Amino acid sequence: MNGPAPPAEEPRPAPEPAPGPGPGAGRIVVGLLLVLGGAAWLADALGVSFPWGLALPGLLVVVGLALAALAARGRSSGILVAAGAVLTVLLAVGSGARVPLSGGVGERVERPTSVAELRDRYELAVGSLTVDLTGLGEGGAALRNRRIEARVGVGELVVVLPEGWRGTATAEAGIGEVRLLGRSQEGLGPELRAVEEGPVPPGSVPLLVHLEASVGMGQVEVRRG
Repeated sequence: MNGPAPPAEEPRPAPEPAPGPGPGAGRIVVGLLLVLGGAAWLADALGVSFPWGLALPGLLVVVGLALAALAARGRSSGILVAAGAVLTVLLAVGSGARVPLSGGVGERVERPTSVAELRDRYELAVGSLTVDLTGLGEGGAALRNRRIEARVGVGELVVVLPEGWRGTATAEAGIGEVRLLGRSQEGLGPELRAVEEGPVPPGSVPLLVHLEASVGMGQVEVRRG
């Protein structure tokens, strides 16, 4: 004789669907980098100096905190690691080559035509900067032992000297390539120096200056016009 039938099992509730993945920390930091770049570009277009010296260390702190939070949960992010490496390199070369990360972004050409227009320092944070001294003309005769600095954080720097140039010129880079009056050097911390003495070529305006050209990461070139 069969015993009583076992009680029917109650249907189990269907499991709730797992929540969709939220925005990863890597994407958030990349978004912050894009916002920073856009803000810097807008500030440069409006003629406002952007505080790169504060923004980049601040972003590096954010990246470090995000990595620490992910590590505490047993996770990691290649995007964050890459972003932290890039920020660290930018800050390191900016400090090592004494290149301040200021001066705006973009492409800039400076062509002073008189001593009054000539500045002692030309700076650009990111982009291409050209300082052309060949247009000083007769006004260049008043330049005696003038020290001129030209610096780019990340990008390209070109300084064009007139034929009558005399003095000293130093070109250096944190990471990249240096070209100075026909000589070149590349790698980590390349640096070249030249001393130009002797009589001024006929028809040239005498110009005695001491030039320091630096780029944090990229290329610097000093040549005659």
